Amino acid sequence: MFSGDIKMIFYDYDSYSSDDKMFHVWFNTGYVENNYLRFTKAVTDKACKDLKNKHFSDHFEIELFFETVTETEGGSLDYEAMVLDGSDEDHDTDEEEEALQAAQQEQAAEGESKGV
Repeated sequence: MFSGDIKMIFYDYDSYSSDDKMFHVWFNTGYVENNYLRFTKAVTDKACKDLKNKHFSDHFEIELFFETVTETEGGSLDYEAMVLDGSDEDHDTDEEEEALQAAQQEQAAEGESKGV
């Protein structure tokens, strides 16, 4: 479980050279809405400095999808209920798609309010 300020660092792992830090993002868990966060290139540390798009496309984005973690009666995490293989086997509605649609609708509404 995460709470507060979070720093995520992304590395380029390969067998031909040292592991290079590609970029990082900071966020506070208070800004997570609908279990979704999106970072554009402009707010992604190190990527935002690539003005000539040599390493990062002008349309570069990071999307983070979160899942609620349940606690057992004693207050510890229920690890057996969690699927840790990267698949989405929670058999409910597609939360990621709903979060993405909600974020896109919010972005469209902001654009309309600004007259874009």
